[in-house]
Amino acid sequence: MSSTSTTAGDQAGFVGSWQLEITSPLGPQTATLFVEEDGAGGLRARMSSSWGEAPLDTIQQNGDTITAAVALKIQGMSIQANIEGRREGDNLSGTIRTNMPIVPPLMFTGRKISQ
Repeated sequence: MSSTSTTAGDQAGFVGSWQLEITSPLGPQTATLFVEEDGAGGLRARMSSSWGEAPLDTIQQNGDTITAAVALKIQGMSIQANIEGRREGDNLSGTIRTNMPIVPPLMFTGRKISQ
């Protein structure tokens, strides 16, 4: 898992496991996001889905907003994606933007399933 710094805000609200549903051109996809404190005042995270597991990089947290980058290998192709999410209590929603011009921004929603 990659570790980066956070900015002002309540990072403890992001710590835990999140069940995500992603709206994609291939239909709904599910993923689990695991977020923990890195011990140096920041967050580290990884995402697991039917596409595999990958660490999130360049995690930035500002209040109830989090941004990160992830690199995935899907069917042999390397895909870079930027994630932006907003937390409201135990709910998370946001957008995933890939480096593939033919793929529209993917919307996701999620809920915290454990601390």
